Amino acid sequence: TTANGIPPATLSTDERETMANVFNLMTARDNAIESLIVAKALNTPPQLYASDTLSEGEIRVGKATDFAAAVGFSVPPEFAVPADSSDASSFAWVYIQYEADIWQFTSSSMAQVFWNDTVTGQSRIARLDVMHGDAQPLSSSWLQILSEQKFRVFTDVAMTNGAHCQFWDKEKARWSTEGMSRDDHNGCLAPPAAIGTEIAIFSDEGPSPPEIIVQFATLQPEGKAWISVVRWPRAPGLSRLLPETVMQFQSAEGSESCRRDGITITGEPQTVELNDCSLIARSNYAVLVYVASLGGYTDGTVKEAEFFTLPSNRVIKGPVVSAVTEDGATVEITAAYNGTVWAIIVRAADVPDITLENVKAAQQFALGGAGCRHAGRAITNSGEMELAFTGCFLDFGTTYKLVLYVEDEEEVGDGELFAPIDVPVPGSSTFAVDAALTSAGPAFNGVPFGFTAAVASSASPTLVGAAWAGLYLPGDLDPTSFSPAAFKLGRGAQCVVRG
Repeated sequence: TTANGIPPATLSTDERETMANVFNLMTARDNAIESLIVAKALNTPPQLYASDTLSEGEIRVGKATDFAAAVGFSVPPEFAVPADSSDASSFAWVYIQYEADIWQFTSSSMAQVFWNDTVTGQSRIARLDVMHGDAQPLSSSWLQILSEQKFRVFTDVAMTNGAHCQFWDKEKARWSTEGMSRDDHNGCLAPPAAIGTEIAIFSDEGPSPPEIIVQFATLQPEGKAWISVVRWPRAPGLSRLLPETVMQFQSAEGSESCRRDGITITGEPQTVELNDCSLIARSNYAVLVYVASLGGYTDGTVKEAEFFTLPSNRVIKGPVVSAVTEDGATVEITAAYNGTVWAIIVRAADVPDITLENVKAAQQFALGGAGCRHAGRAITNSGEMELAFTGCFLDFGTTYKLVLYVEDEEEVGDGELFAPIDVPVPGSSTFAVDAALTSAGPAFNGVPFGFTAAVASSASPTLVGAAWAGLYLPGDLDPTSFSPAAFKLGRGAQCVVRG
């Protein structure tokens, strides 16, 4: 629904009526929840409610000065205020987990395939409302933080490569990917526009078939149908969808095999297969279907079914990062098709500026020398492939990001740019056995303890390292100013072991 609750004019009459009913049910539900929020005491445990008004599985309502008790989602850490803040300054949230798609009656949803959680076997569709504790909308300053950092939904979901995130665009009455992205393998990163509307995980598992299969049925026992495929949203020349648009195949894609010209149909469900459509990967299209009486006049009905073509190539297993040292790492991937891969390791702070052009150039932002990048390397779909990164000159104790892109052998920029993957470089030395007291309790003048260290340097695996230790009173460690350098100086310690 649009902001004023009026269904968009692009919907059919039946869809508009159904959407108006859904909007009324939502309004009643949300009003009831707002009353619960206003009455709820601040910083009390979130409450769980069951509802089947709109196929809700559960509704979780929280009200607090931070989001520590949030389940299923997370917001930027800046969303916290002092514990003695008022309701108007604090936060409230409503997290709804649906058991079914409430927009399933629209063509936008019918053209989608929901992704199933490999653990629960269930599709994932949810809604998050975030507001102030007095049930008033978030102020502009908080919305600005969300626009810069986004919020995360489905934090408990380990997404496969074939899953992608969308939210329900109320103004356009369709699922949208605008501003949405995956957070590596864990859930969806969403913009402020996704607050207060449905968010879902859809699937693009499996290769794009060479044919397009269209299914429809009419109320009339007989008639004719015209079918074509066009770019979407509206292709050039398609400002309005008229019967003539489809009957004359305006802006239609592909050859004659990718359209149907006045075929005879019955009232039974019809299945039509379109071939040789010459579609571009990673692009939006729609199948247009016009049905009319046997006379073939222009007094029938036009309907569109939107779809999105898959990338020309993608990673179906991985990337799996292993053997990380200051010199580099090993990455394993399995590609869906034969093609080409580009991969670089970058600093985490540079990720927002990374573009496909940066990755394919393998110069700007890429760390290390030629051995620490893969530019245009051939890959096959015959199984797991290993990418070795050496000479990267990474810093100990720092997490970098792997950026990887794959496409088919045509190399026209229509592949998959994978979400950045963590490359955590361990410290120069780590604990093989954690430090522990070696007596029943501390002596009057000291603390006996022991540990085993593992030096992480790949250049000198037998290098002897050094250790520092300190004994502190409970209040002497200030986490805001604590650092390895301060620790090595023994700042605030009662007694120390240095170097």
